[in-house]
Amino acid sequence: MKILQSGVAKSGNYWLWKILDETLKYSNNEVKKFVTSTEEYDDILNSKKLSNIDQISSDVIDVDMTGYYWRISSYYKEKIPDLDSYIDQSTHIWTHSEFCNSFNELQQKVDKIIYIVRDPRDVAISMANFAFTNYAKEAYPHHEKNVNDYIDKRIKWQTMTWNRHVSGWLSNDFDNMHIIFYENLKSDFDEEYKKLIEFLNIELTDNDFKEIKNKVSADSMRKDSPGHVRKPSKKDWRSKLTDDQLKSANSVCLDLLTLLGYQAERSLDNTQKPNFESNYNEIKKLYIKSNLSFKDNIDGFRNLLLSKRSLKDKMDVIRRKIISSLQVFLRKQ
Repeated sequence: MKILQSGVAKSGNYWLWKILDETLKYSNNEVKKFVTSTEEYDDILNSKKLSNIDQISSDVIDVDMTGYYWRISSYYKEKIPDLDSYIDQSTHIWTHSEFCNSFNELQQKVDKIIYIVRDPRDVAISMANFAFTNYAKEAYPHHEKNVNDYIDKRIKWQTMTWNRHVSGWLSNDFDNMHIIFYENLKSDFDEEYKKLIEFLNIELTDNDFKEIKNKVSADSMRKDSPGHVRKPSKKDWRSKLTDDQLKSANSVCLDLLTLLGYQAERSLDNTQKPNFESNYNEIKKLYIKSNLSFKDNIDGFRNLLLSKRSLKDKMDVIRRKIISSLQVFLRKQ
């Protein structure tokens, strides 16, 4: 079985990766990993800070109109010359890339696609907390002094990225794609996991189910990766974002939030479950409108250029943002 997973960064992607990795192992599927066969594997493993215990053995790819690239964090990136060969050497592929036409070819070469969605306001908070971990300060350095300052400067650009990423992926009617919401997985793991393994056509014994559930719990994962997996909190964006921050986020993605069943404003009731009802045409309309204004893009690029990230990394981000905007334009045609 070949699996592609996708989602906006800090949407529960590592949790999903761990769930899928353990599920494949318990179901006796052969698990191949391309990255472990590369020359760069041992060098980065022994010389660089990593965010979690599995990061070095995760097959992560970037995809855009120019092609396919395998990478290890921000430390190494190389174009994939032969996609079929890469897929043959990898069972479970992870991407954060926004949807583009290049994924149409990849979609036909994998058996299953799983896309994870999380409330963008919580994504922004999680990203800000992550930015101050030892790993992130080395891999993605910045000037911000605290979490709130980080959110203030970046929340509009980050929610724009979420809006375009989610609407781009969910506007595709792929028969082999399963949508999973982070909030639902967190509130009712058993129900959501049963839906996932049914989609994967995998059968587990009751004991296997329990063992996997224990291995992918926050407590278990935090023991191995304390810098990446934070202690669960009952508080979310409703109590953590300022009024101005919430206004900035909602100004970008309110329509998509509403379509997916997320609350727009603060409320004591946080029990509703987000859902996806196959509104492909409506979501595609939102995707086509998802580009930020010229001023917002300039503000975002200015913050990026003033950051501590390497010039090469800055240029790569700018290149990806320009290509992303072009992709939206082309889908209008």
